[in-house]
Amino acid sequence: MVSYERLLYGARSAEKKDKTPNKYEVNKDMSDINTVNLLNQIKTMSAKAEGSVIETEANQSPFGTVFQQALNQVNELNQSADALKARFEMGDPNVSLGEVMIAAQKTNLGLEATVRVRNKVVQAYQEIMNMPV
Repeated sequence: MVSYERLLYGARSAEKKDKTPNKYEVNKDMSDINTVNLLNQIKTMSAKAEGSVIETEANQSPFGTVFQQALNQVNELNQSADALKARFEMGDPNVSLGEVMIAAQKTNLGLEATVRVRNKVVQAYQEIMNMPV
């Protein structure tokens, strides 16, 4: 007796449906995908590195100045979120709850990013201080 799938799709597709891939075939396929992605990333990075020469400028801002500007921006975000929150609580019809929540999330993300940068800088400083001279 011939199955309905064989008649409809042919013998080859029915054979393919019956065959389930083993874990080695699946892992091989996944590693091929990861390898291709990794190679593409390496090619992109090397092309960027070859195309541009990094030059240091005398008028570059020191890290402290850049970090202080980032802190000021986070502080401004926090103040604007607090002002929106106060306006919403006072019943201002021009301020929606969505705007207040978005402003609060922007502040939260900015603060979280700033703390992570600070932690990385402290970690790098500690590693440098622990290096043997």
